[in-house]
Amino acid sequence: MDNRRHSAGKKVEAVISSHEGPLLRYAMMLLGNSEAVQDAVEEAFVKVLVDPAEAAGMPDGSLSIRLYRAVSAAVSSRFAKQGRLKRGAPAEMPAPAEAALNAVRTLDFAEQNVVILKIFEGKNNEEISHITGLGKDCVDEMLRRSIIKTAEELKKAGLL
Repeated sequence: MDNRRHSAGKKVEAVISSHEGPLLRYAMMLLGNSEAVQDAVEEAFVKVLVDPAEAAGMPDGSLSIRLYRAVSAAVSSRFAKQGRLKRGAPAEMPAPAEAALNAVRTLDFAEQNVVILKIFEGKNNEEISHITGLGKDCVDEMLRRSIIKTAEELKKAGLL
């Protein structure tokens, strides 16, 4: 029994160490500098890692999508509570990226989510569809509209 528990603990540690950084960055871009970022990521790990053996047996892509989806849900509930509060950028973000992120933050949450997943997280449209629960065609259209809106904001700011 102790061997299985120790093995499960090692699997959980491995999953957390390989996914925590990208998930924190993703949540930070959506929520800004907030204590809620760590809470959202921890909540996602708890939901997805209920059965560590099952999680460890998943292909990495599937596990990653489940974790991003859980973070997206956790962030969405916090975002609804926060509303459109002014949020800071991650401290290490270069000025042009911060300007782009600020332009993205003028979008509604769903639009922000798909743009951040696409541009900042490097996810493809199919992965975004799985993470957000939106159909692929909806993701395609939302990205198109969101990028146009973001470009308009960057033009207003004199950055394009």
